[in-house]
Amino acid sequence: SSSIGYLFKLNDQHSVGGTYFYRSPRSNTDLVEEVNTNNLLNLNYEYQKTSYKFFMTISNVFDQENREPNHAVSSGGQILKIRPGRTIESGIKLYF
Repeated sequence: SSSIGYLFKLNDQHSVGGTYFYRSPRSNTDLVEEVNTNNLLNLNYEYQKTSYKFFMTISNVFDQENREPNHAVSSGGQILKIRPGRTIESGIKLYF
């Protein structure tokens, strides 16, 4: 698997960026289920002032199924962690 990301400052207040994740397929030899190729894109936006920062992230922009191997279980196999589809998160950080 591999990933790449970048955050670009448009000016003193605005920043945009993104991350791209690639995970190659996994055989089902040790897994309970097979894991197919995952290509995930996340986008970020930030607006910053002296006393606060507003941020927003769109995760899994293309709403692809995202299964990833988790730690091995006692039976010798692995379980798959299934992450949610597209999500949008936002918030405000206050600086005192």
